[in-house]
Amino acid sequence: MIKEIIGEECLALRTLWERVFSEDSHEFTGYYFEEKAGRNRAFVLYPDTGEAEKERYSDTGDTEELITADLKREAPAAMLHLSPYVMELRVGDTFASLEINYIVGVATEAKYRHRGYMRELLKASMDYMYAGNQPFAFLMPASPKIYEPFQFVYIYDKKKYKVKVLALQETIRNSSSGHPRRPWETAVLQREEIPQLLHYASSRLKESYDVFIRRDEAYYDTLIKELEVQNGAIFLLRESEKRESCRLRETETQGEKITGYFLYTQEGQKTDIQEALFDDDYFCQQSGFLEEAGDKPIIMARILNVQAMLSLLRKKTSTACSEAGDKEDIILNIRIADPMLEGNNGIWQCSVGYREADIQRNRNVGAEVSCSTTIDSLTSWVFGYRPPEECFEIPQNEQKGDVLCKLNSIKLFSRVFINEIV
Repeated sequence: MIKEIIGEECLALRTLWERVFSEDSHEFTGYYFEEKAGRNRAFVLYPDTGEAEKERYSDTGDTEELITADLKREAPAAMLHLSPYVMELRVGDTFASLEINYIVGVATEAKYRHRGYMRELLKASMDYMYAGNQPFAFLMPASPKIYEPFQFVYIYDKKKYKVKVLALQETIRNSSSGHPRRPWETAVLQREEIPQLLHYASSRLKESYDVFIRRDEAYYDTLIKELEVQNGAIFLLRESEKRESCRLRETETQGEKITGYFLYTQEGQKTDIQEALFDDDYFCQQSGFLEEAGDKPIIMARILNVQAMLSLLRKKTSTACSEAGDKEDIILNIRIADPMLEGNNGIWQCSVGYREADIQRNRNVGAEVSCSTTIDSLTSWVFGYRPPEECFEIPQNEQKGDVLCKLNSIKLFSRVFINEIV
C-alpha cells in the first residue's frame, strides 16, 4: 500500500531515514528534518498486511489480538520525498518561475529490498507530477544505474575543485587583517551581507544560465544552516581596495564589490566546494587555494509531461532552414515513446515560435513523422546535453537535413546550474 503524506507528516519518516542513510551525520539529519522535510510531499510504501502480520507473529509470539493492534502502527518499508523548489527557466528572452520537485530520500528498509518497491514509488510520484503538469523532475543519484531504467539522464556536469586548506586559511587571515596579498579579499559571509550576495548571484545566474533554482533571503538563510552542519560556510570574494586598475578605481567610490562566492564544506578529511560562481574565469589560477579538477556529472532529470515541457521551447532569433524562415514557426511532428507515463506516448505536433510554442497531440494515425525519440533521449536534447543527431531517429530521405536544421533552430535549456544536495 502506498500512502501520500504532506508537510509535517513527513517528519515521521526520520527513523527510516536514519536507518537507511546511516552515513549522514546526526547533525545533518537533524537539519534536514528541521528545515526541509516539513515542506515536502512524500510517497510511503507500507509492507503487505499479510506479510507484516506473519513477521510480527513469528518474531514476538504475541496473541493475534495484539498483532492486529500493532499493525496499525506498522513501520514503512520504503519512501520517496519530493522537495519543491522554485526553478527559473529561460523561456525566450525572459524567465519563467516554475515549481519543480527535487526527488530525494529514496530509500527502502534493508529487509524489503529487491521487491520492486522503488519502482512503485517512482511510478506513483511521477503520475502525481504528470497530472500536475510539471514539466520535469530532477535528482542527484548515488549511482546513475539506479535511475537509468526509469529514463532519468544526466543534464548537468558540475565543475570540481581541489581545495588547498592551509592556503585558504592563510588567505582568510590576510583578508581579515586588512593586508590581502591578492587583488581580492576572502571572508565568510555574514547574515547581514545576504542581500548583497543575493543581488550578485541573481544577476550572474540570469546572465549566464538557463536553468537554476531561484534565490531569496530565506534560501541563503537555510543554506547557511546546511553548511554549518557540514563544518562549512559561504565565502565571499571582494575586490581589494588596494587593487590598482581602472575597473576598480571606478568602483572604489562605491565600496568593495563582490566578484564571486563559493560554498565550502569539510567533513572529516574530506573537503568540497559545493558551488562556486566567479566573475573571473581565471580566478582559480590566481587564488592560490583552489585548483580546477575537471567536470563531474551530478544531476539527472526526466521529462514528466511532454506537453508542458515542450511548450517552454522557443525559436532562435535567426535560422537558415529552408522551410523555417525567420517569420515562420518551426513545425515538427515528433513521435515519442515513454514506458512509464502513457500520456506522453504518441505523435506530438510542435509549432515553435519566438513568443510561444503550441504542442498538441496529433491523432492522425497516418501523419507523417518528422523524427522519433524516447523520453530519456528527449530529455537529453531539451537540456542540451546531447546533440539532436544522437537523440532523434530521422527518416533517411531528402528532408533529413531540414529536420536537423529545425531542431538546431530551437532554443534549449543548455546552461544548467543546480548544486543543491537535498
